[in-house]
Amino acid sequence: MTYEEYAGLPDDGFRYELVGQQLDVMSPTPSVLHQLVVAAMRDVLLKTCEAEYLIVLSPVDVVFSSRDVRQPDLFMVHRERMGIVHVKGIFGVPDLIVEVLSPGSFERDRKEKWKTYEAYQVPEYWLVDPLNGTVEQYEYTNGQLHLCAVYEAHQPIYSVRLPCVSFTMSSILLTLPKLTE
Repeated sequence: MTYEEYAGLPDDGFRYELVGQQLDVMSPTPSVLHQLVVAAMRDVLLKTCEAEYLIVLSPVDVVFSSRDVRQPDLFMVHRERMGIVHVKGIFGVPDLIVEVLSPGSFERDRKEKWKTYEAYQVPEYWLVDPLNGTVEQYEYTNGQLHLCAVYEAHQPIYSVRLPCVSFTMSSILLTLPKLTE
């Protein structure tokens, strides 16, 4: 399947990604905790990065090629690169991709999406673990994604590539309501 065929699919209520020309169903739906963490991350990034970056939440297609389309939880595109931003999605590589880990997405985010993001040279990739209060920061250098930092809850998160970034995981987690299991 190509992107053109993928884009022409009728809305059947499911979310899909296109991986190596294969249609991949994204299920189960994200948990409430997952969505609250994604929204809180967007809120803190908006405070310091909105002037320079477009900050977008899923579900929005990031079209890497006619054979690979992903829907990251959150991504940022520098406003100088708005040419990749179209009505139907992002056609190119964002400056930052963030995936929030949950039991249902762990394998997909750590292995499957990783391969796509590395293949298309995503400059910076974060894996956020809300249960452990950590952010793993990976940067693309020398042909692959390399772990450059693991931030614990109270450690300030920063990025050489995205100097506007300034927050801690605890500042995000403290905004979340206590949820019933």
